[in-house]
Amino acid sequence: MNKQGKIKQIYGKIKDEFYLCRPDLRIGNSSYNSHLLFQILTQLNNGTQLIYGSYGGGKTTSSEYLNTIFYGLPLEIVKGAVIRGNAGITEEKVTGRPDYGDLQKGEERVRWQKFCLIPPKIWDEMPRTPESTQSIALAGIEEGSWTYLNEHILEGRRPFYATANYSDRGSFTIIPALLDRFDVATVAKFPGLTNSRIISRRYNKEQEQLLMDEKISREAVRILLEKSNYEAIHKNLKPLREEFLGKLNKNGIPTLSEEEKSEINNEISNIKVDSIADLYSVFLTAELNVPSNGVYLRNLLEQKSESRRLDQVVIRYAQSLAWLQGKDKVDLEDVLKVAPYALWHKVEWKDNVKSGFTNYDGSDLELAIAKKMLDEGTQQIPGLKKRMIENLENVKKVKELIEQAGDQKKAKELEELLKTITSNNATHPYFRDMNAEIGDFEE
Repeated sequence: MNKQGKIKQIYGKIKDEFYLCRPDLRIGNSSYNSHLLFQILTQLNNGTQLIYGSYGGGKTTSSEYLNTIFYGLPLEIVKGAVIRGNAGITEEKVTGRPDYGDLQKGEERVRWQKFCLIPPKIWDEMPRTPESTQSIALAGIEEGSWTYLNEHILEGRRPFYATANYSDRGSFTIIPALLDRFDVATVAKFPGLTNSRIISRRYNKEQEQLLMDEKISREAVRILLEKSNYEAIHKNLKPLREEFLGKLNKNGIPTLSEEEKSEINNEISNIKVDSIADLYSVFLTAELNVPSNGVYLRNLLEQKSESRRLDQVVIRYAQSLAWLQGKDKVDLEDVLKVAPYALWHKVEWKDNVKSGFTNYDGSDLELAIAKKMLDEGTQQIPGLKKRMIENLENVKKVKELIEQAGDQKKAKELEELLKTITSNNATHPYFRDMNAEIGDFEE
């Protein structure tokens, strides 16, 4: 079985036995639950994911299952490393604290929290964390960088899940800088009556016993509490992880080795992007960043979204989606499937956009709008895909002339063409930026 087949096996095992859910997203000829699919892509990409949903919807539970199966430490260890958002949370509860015994001897040593020591991370109920404390997570989410006193851990990118109930009296606002660091956001939805009936008979969560191991957990806790550095702790955990992954396999739960995960990461990086998918991502970047009058994304949002992280995420997750389907190139459909999940949690649509969705009764309105606005659009407002298609002829002419711009005559033709196209105040931002590329800049 190839690695894509193994990933699909893991998806199926979790969907059927642990996180019961039903499909809501079609990828090629297959159907997936969007939340669980993106959780798996986040594991493969060492990405970051924000998960919205109602109380008891399985947001944290599904994340714990994924970290257990992909990383290879028993569920009870994974659960013990989860940060629980609350109004009183402090830096010491997140990162580490002084070793008080050493402190009495005049020595400064940090006792790191398990949250920092175990690479795949879960921050439960992020909105219950005060805005002033959320900044602790900024560098950690993006690059696995954690600092306390004069000590530092640099893990590199690792899977990071954060959950968020819908806003209530105990909620704070997630700061924009933190939202921007989440690659994608999903919604853990109602699983349907059939699945709910099965879940109702799992009061004691008997299925979780397959993901637990008292002996391995006891030894893992001992290692995590040792006065050792980060590297030594992980060296000592490695045999336990290999033993536990072996146990999961014997119990019929497919897993990946570290070597397989590394190979998958490299294979995803080598997936090419076809010309139309690439152009779509460029148009997306242009509409969010380049000012221009007209019906463009930048003008449909309450606040601008100009982060370069979005550009990277759309391509990377589209590559991983194409890889999962066994493709050698990302096509337009891959980008269209990924882009809404990479954008919706970072923006707020204007009222004139929302007014076209008054009949929508789902809890993920912003996501539903993003899917429409990044595709064909509505009767009132055309979508990004439609605008790209309408501009394909001019894009082709501009690209052909750029390739021949070494010829002085062709360079002049390019200048005249862009001048004509951009003479309209409502011209597409793509052409405005192309015009700025070849012209003199203005201070």
